[in-house]
Amino acid sequence: MDAHESAGHDTREKQRSPKLPSQGGRNMAESGALLVSEVVNAGLDSVSPHYDEVDQFISTYHESEYGDAPAVTAKPARGAHAPFTEKTVTVFDWDDTLLPSTFLASMGLRVDDVYDVPEFVKKQLEELEILAIGLIEEAILKGKVMLITNAETGWVELSGGRFVPKLLAFIQAKNIAVVSARSTYEADFPFNPSDWKIQAFTHEIGLQFPLMDGLNILSLGDGMSERDASHAVATSLPLSRVKTVKYIERPTIEQLQRQVSLVHSSFSELYKHDGSFDVNLVC
Repeated sequence: MDAHESAGHDTREKQRSPKLPSQGGRNMAESGALLVSEVVNAGLDSVSPHYDEVDQFISTYHESEYGDAPAVTAKPARGAHAPFTEKTVTVFDWDDTLLPSTFLASMGLRVDDVYDVPEFVKKQLEELEILAIGLIEEAILKGKVMLITNAETGWVELSGGRFVPKLLAFIQAKNIAVVSARSTYEADFPFNPSDWKIQAFTHEIGLQFPLMDGLNILSLGDGMSERDASHAVATSLPLSRVKTVKYIERPTIEQLQRQVSLVHSSFSELYKHDGSFDVNLVC
């Protein structure tokens, strides 16, 4: 979490207690737009000459019920069926993106516990599962979907089975690739976890779209490594659009619910936007 987000979060939480939707993630903001702390373009020209300027991405500001930061919507694509949208891949992280792992650990909940998850936590996680499944379904409708994590092989299945079994079952039923960047690339890059993600993104996206440029890459995760990996892939794929959404770090279950809902409500706009951008969420 950025320092300015952390400093203002507790106050906003006390002043505003928005109701979470029971399903679908469609009513989180009156405008149906993403909340952002900043839309950045720093350093992107060194990655690709095809990134839009910040003011080309920001089209409309709205009042938001979730804090002082403005809500922002992306411009629609220049064509309803722009060619780049036909080559879309969405890459999800796992920990603190689909599962609030850090928060659960802070409560003393472990995957190897013999005790049941407390009922109030289980209920919140079940609500999160509904929202996460809705978001992933939306991404599947738009193109390829994969899950790349820096956790070791088996962690997604172990933690998912313990805390979000319906979400895990959905991921498995849809045959979504679950890749451990760490288990695959740590031996080659033992001291640089960011390189694990870069190698995994490059390899897995290359398998889905061999020898193709002009991709539409959407990356959703709480770390900078996903953002760096997405832009690294674009260096070898001319005319590609890279769209990264950074979740806050160490979210509570409710914060993660809000983030998933906000991304779901704006996913079509993110998907269609004819350009590249980086967005940081705030809660």
